[in-house]
Amino acid sequence: MAEAATLFNERGFEGGSMTDLMKTTGLEKCGIYRHFSSKEALAVAAFDFACQPVTQVHMHDLDSVPNSVDKLKRLMANLSSAGHPYPEGALCLIPQSMRMFQTAWSSHKRCKLLI
Repeated sequence: MAEAATLFNERGFEGGSMTDLMKTTGLEKCGIYRHFSSKEALAVAAFDFACQPVTQVHMHDLDSVPNSVDKLKRLMANLSSAGHPYPEGALCLIPQSMRMFQTAWSSHKRCKLLI
């Protein structure tokens, strides 16, 4: 699964052909289809696999937070904190999404001040 996650992370869904997946994983086409009904199903499983360690690192302390807004703030703090390297195969879109959300959140706060 790690090999497929890394391939999809590097090349995207469209860029990762079945031939590439076979080379990367060392499986034959029938071996891949024995476990997954389609390339899409494999991509979903690879995404889940890649996100699991990241999710565990960043969401470990959210159960102790009493409300949704504070949970979101804690999650944002966890995601933006240094010292949490993303494991191999983890999706590089997470840091990009974080920067976009932080920019939007800052803009939202500035707008509220103006109102």
